[in-house]
Amino acid sequence: MKPAQAAMSLFAGAAKARDLYPAGHPARAQAVTALLQALRPYWAKRPAAVFGIVEDILVFEEEPLYELTPALDELLKLLLGLEIKAVHLRRDVLPADVEKLFEVLTAKPAADQKSQWIAKTVEAGTSGRITVVPETPDAHQVYSNAISYMGDLLGELRDPAHHREQAS
Repeated sequence: MKPAQAAMSLFAGAAKARDLYPAGHPARAQAVTALLQALRPYWAKRPAAVFGIVEDILVFEEEPLYELTPALDELLKLLLGLEIKAVHLRRDVLPADVEKLFEVLTAKPAADQKSQWIAKTVEAGTSGRITVVPETPDAHQVYSNAISYMGDLLGELRDPAHHREQAS
């Protein structure tokens, strides 16, 4: 297994351990410790280890991960569903920070409020040692959708036959 795949597998494993074991269980702490140890070589080169999504592909430190284990596929789906583009783990991150990240990612408000709420909550809860980058909409696509919608709306308003057909 490549180092990037191994690091992301440890991340997914630490997240899964949170689901499998209660708070305070040694297996949760061991999973987070293993993750942080695996990130040390990346922190030696850069101030933060970064993973995220590029065109629906999970990427760790600029290396795309095409062959996903079930745990990594689950992580990818979670990040996509929460509209998270990237996560930056600074080299001074603490195990408690990683636990906070997992807590926020799986919280009910995260599913409702998505990436903006997650980014603010994680940053505040980890003193900035972990940064979540929200997915930003493609401005061109948003503009095109808005123009298309307005065109459709104006077309319906201008075409009285359309309204008579709907009334019958």
